[in-house]
Amino acid sequence: MSVKIKEIKKESHPATDFYTMETHNMCLDKLKILDLNRYEDHWCFERYQCPRFTSPDENGNVILDYGISIK
Repeated sequence: MSVKIKEIKKESHPATDFYTMETHNMCLDKLKILDLNRYEDHWCFERYQCPRFTSPDENGNVILDYGISIK
């Protein structure tokens, strides 16, 4: 499943605001909205997939994949 959480424009990338607890919490909040339950003590990961992370799309956005283990 893929869910759009936050947009970061290339001119601010790699932005320090991209790598914050706020971003992590937005992902967890989105899981709650979708009625998905996270394994509390399981892993999360970030994936910097080329070219989605390294090359902006036509709107100047990049994608950081963020994985969370769900039940």
